[in-house]
Amino acid sequence: MPTVTCSTTINQSADKVFAYLTDVKNHTSWQAAIESATISPDGPAALGSVYEYTTDVMGQKMKSQMEITSFEENKKWGVSTVGVPTTTTTVYDFEDEGGSTKLTITMELADGAYPAAAEAMVVAETEKNLVKQAETIKAAVE
Repeated sequence: MPTVTCSTTINQSADKVFAYLTDVKNHTSWQAAIESATISPDGPAALGSVYEYTTDVMGQKMKSQMEITSFEENKKWGVSTVGVPTTTTTVYDFEDEGGSTKLTITMELADGAYPAAAEAMVVAETEKNLVKQAETIKAAVE
């Protein structure tokens, strides 16, 4: 399974960065293409909670879901797609660096989800998207 990783250092504490990322109200501001986001059950994010997103893909409204599969407050938050044949998992690691936070985003793409000839292009595009996501998070939290 192809894995894509990127890291950035954010000049804020891990608790602030973690709170920003896991709060569903903020998801539309740091995840491209998401028009609306909700969490079930209502309330703060927790292990097993499910985020539901509405995106616009070439004029079509699409719904998708991500379940929280790992949750260590201020240290790790992981989500996996649900309700689709091939699962993608994304893990956000938060490392306290004495007042700033090293945020590492790791995405595991599903094996066989893409034709072999396209895999390198998909990995490169995913990496580009993760870097943009990390930059957007950094700008919003700092």
